[in-house]
Amino acid sequence: MFENDDPISEQRAGARRDADQPIAFSLFNTRQRLLEHPCRTCNHSETGMCFESFQRLHPGMVLCIMRDQAPPAHVGELSRETALAEVRWCRLNEEDNSGFYKVGVRFY
Repeated sequence: MFENDDPISEQRAGARRDADQPIAFSLFNTRQRLLEHPCRTCNHSETGMCFESFQRLHPGMVLCIMRDQAPPAHVGELSRETALAEVRWCRLNEEDNSGFYKVGVRFY
């Protein structure tokens, strides 16, 4: 489990909205940038999100977060939304012993 150096760092300015969507992330600007790690969102706001991942991440890491979505006008085709974000905290999810980490990120 990671300790949160700054207890205020996980507080978001915007309202949180629950979400349970598949996303993926890669480590930005590293040799592993092409390796996508699948995960699921827990909640999000205009300034950040929380997601669950099997990957243990460290505060300060920069991620490229990707979400595939079907555009409404083009059934059967997918487009990809991407966002850059900084890991603010990462904690082992002790609620369900799933082995997942809950990760909080702030969007750039």
